[in-house]
Amino acid sequence: MAVVVQETYKTWHWFISLIAEDLGITDPEHSKHWTFLCDKQKGLVQALANLMREAEHRFCLRHLYENFKLHHRGVELKKLLWKAAMATRVCDFDLAMEELKAINKKTYEWLSQRPPVQWRKSYFMTSSKCDMSLNNWCESFNKSIIDARDKPIITMLEAIRVQLMERIHKQGDGMAKYTGVICPNIQKILDLQKQFPASWIPSWNGEDEFEPSGPYGDKRVVNIRHRSCSCRRWDISGIPCCHAVAALIYMREELEKWVHTSFSKETFMQTFSHVVHVVDSTDTWPAREPLLPLDVPKQVGRKKKQRTKSVNETTNKNLKRRKKKVVQEPGGTKLKRQNTAIACGK
Repeated sequence: MAVVVQETYKTWHWFISLIAEDLGITDPEHSKHWTFLCDKQKGLVQALANLMREAEHRFCLRHLYENFKLHHRGVELKKLLWKAAMATRVCDFDLAMEELKAINKKTYEWLSQRPPVQWRKSYFMTSSKCDMSLNNWCESFNKSIIDARDKPIITMLEAIRVQLMERIHKQGDGMAKYTGVICPNIQKILDLQKQFPASWIPSWNGEDEFEPSGPYGDKRVVNIRHRSCSCRRWDISGIPCCHAVAALIYMREELEKWVHTSFSKETFMQTFSHVVHVVDSTDTWPAREPLLPLDVPKQVGRKKKQRTKSVNETTNKNLKRRKKKVVQEPGGTKLKRQNTAIACGK
């Protein structure tokens, strides 16, 4: 975690270089297995491109939709955007884009200008075993530290440190009591996939390949040894898709052992095996010169008092000022305002 005056290319370059050093991914050969999901902050995209050339860079689909909605409104356009983005096969993506082109050609051209590897699942890399297209972690983290952010910098950082210290040990203790082989949320996803194999009938070639046939005549190709399916869901996420589940059930295999090791209980426990050490009171710290605030550059315009809302957020109807109802008296021409006190001057 770092505190900077502004989000610029220089500050992001400095921060990402520290992350790469801590994670040991300064070597391009190691960074190619990593995926960075960002919201296109100022300087962040260019800093990632320069420091992590081999890593995968994705844009948050929710932030992409916010820019999309500014000039391309409509429920139908929104559905087609998400349909195209979530398609894991190139052929399915092309079909969604053709539907979009038939409705609005300008919208089709706007989306076609965006790099495909950064927002389309059909172009995602398969090395990181991550199919995420939405980045809600930043918003969740900012919400969790909202009380600490109003405090002086040392007090703020200490509050965040204690919060992270408690969270890490609670996550580890909670998983230690769990009896499953894979993480609980991943188990729920796998259980959901078990509901669909009944509609897919697998045909086995006698070795590692299966050809599941669907109810509408469509087919997929599953390779058990490579842990791959032609729908690419298993390849991208590391969790067997419904086609792979049908093949594994046919082989009477235990489904949990075919989930990628990144989602196992053992890996989770290793991730949270490290602790944040406690720190004594500030009066025991070595004496230093008083910490002065940074020179914050003055922003143009009036200072904002409220957070800028996204295009998806709506105003609270209860906060809108209600208009007084003007009622005409029966049989008369005078108007009066109900429930309104009128004071007469002298």
